[in-house]
Amino acid sequence: TDLLTAIKKLRSRHKDPLVLDHFEKAYRQYAQGETGIIPFKDIQRLKATDLIAYKELDPDLETLGAKHLSQLAILKLNGGIGTSMGCTGTKSLIHITKDETFLSLIIKQVETLRSTYNTDTQLLLMNSPHTDTETKAFLDNKHPFIKTFQQTMYPRLNNASKLPVSFPEALNTEWAPSGHGDIYVSLVRSGLLDELLNAGVYYVFVSNSDNLGASVDLKVLGYVIKHKLDFLMETTPKTKADVKGGTLIRYKDALTLLERSQIDEKYSSDFEDIQKFQIFNTNNLWIDLRSIKAKMVTKSLDLPLIVNKKSIYDTDFVQLESAMGSAIGAFDNARSLVVDRDRFIPVKKNSDLLIMRSDVVTKDTYGHVKIDKARNPKLLPSVYLSPEYDNYETFNESFPYTPSLLRCQSLSIDGLVLTGEKLCIRGQVNIVNKNEEPLILENKELINESLNES
Repeated sequence: TDLLTAIKKLRSRHKDPLVLDHFEKAYRQYAQGETGIIPFKDIQRLKATDLIAYKELDPDLETLGAKHLSQLAILKLNGGIGTSMGCTGTKSLIHITKDETFLSLIIKQVETLRSTYNTDTQLLLMNSPHTDTETKAFLDNKHPFIKTFQQTMYPRLNNASKLPVSFPEALNTEWAPSGHGDIYVSLVRSGLLDELLNAGVYYVFVSNSDNLGASVDLKVLGYVIKHKLDFLMETTPKTKADVKGGTLIRYKDALTLLERSQIDEKYSSDFEDIQKFQIFNTNNLWIDLRSIKAKMVTKSLDLPLIVNKKSIYDTDFVQLESAMGSAIGAFDNARSLVVDRDRFIPVKKNSDLLIMRSDVVTKDTYGHVKIDKARNPKLLPSVYLSPEYDNYETFNESFPYTPSLLRCQSLSIDGLVLTGEKLCIRGQVNIVNKNEEPLILENKELINESLNES
């Protein structure tokens, strides 16, 4: 009865049998107590052939990749609204520079690729209902090589009754995206998977729209083609800032993505040990669309269930989700490529946005973003901003001018500040302002020092 009620709710929004089938599988797992936990004792070491370092790739692979560029589509996950940044609109439309947003820079990257190699490479955007209208308005039908489609929404379920939640005064909150693992179902449901294959597009490069470091690398494409890989995941070495990121293991002798939510809490410190788990998933994926098609036809692409617990309006509920990277375990011919940090420059918080706007990151006229070569090692500075800056408007008002962080190791700001021109932060700097009025910072070079205003 619970399942039928949930299916009825889902059918009011999605009538596609594929969606209903995948939701039913997920619901049955959830109802039967599936937690997705992987026994820590059963984790196996990676094989030497599972990982390859980018620096070991043959330079000739770039030529091979360029030759097959017409067979590649670029897909960006574009469903986020930047909740953790205190935003209310589409996250990819946040400004990185005065004139450029995440999405405008991504478009420039693709336009450069198309013009440089005289190819008709397409850009696909997987939107959510929260971002679809605003994204389409921004695009304004000016880019015929861009196609959009929407990810599936699942009903949120009451954790006690396992029935769909009901919020009559806020119907939109009764639904939630089913995680980026839904990308495979949504590609089929939208008709795009068949459309791409029929056009001779056999590969897709997928990444998050908030990670501007994830541009097309022809050498990687060449590697995928040469080795006829079904699935390639880009990973990068863990730092202390990445301890919660999903990592790769072997489980039941298959290459498997291990998320923090998939281990017993008593092993969390082991999971976060960067000596035990040295790499993490960047969510930059290279996928053979023919392999996905074959799995979808045989209904054999079963991704591990993620039961995401939430609470709103004093109601505890769950969202049934999956991670697209977990598909790596479904293929025998899958590998991971260990890449430089340049390939992973995400913006999850306003502190990340401060770094992205600073001189730590170079941005050229073609939309490409890199960590400045002057940083040694090439790691991002550690930036902490107190809770006031969790609000995007407060953040923008406080940082009308972005300080130089090129030589910064760490920056901590507790309390309101107002930045002016020619502010340079070097080494380790700690700023505390306990006053209600913002501390004005301009025409200063702060080097390994602390400021405490009370």
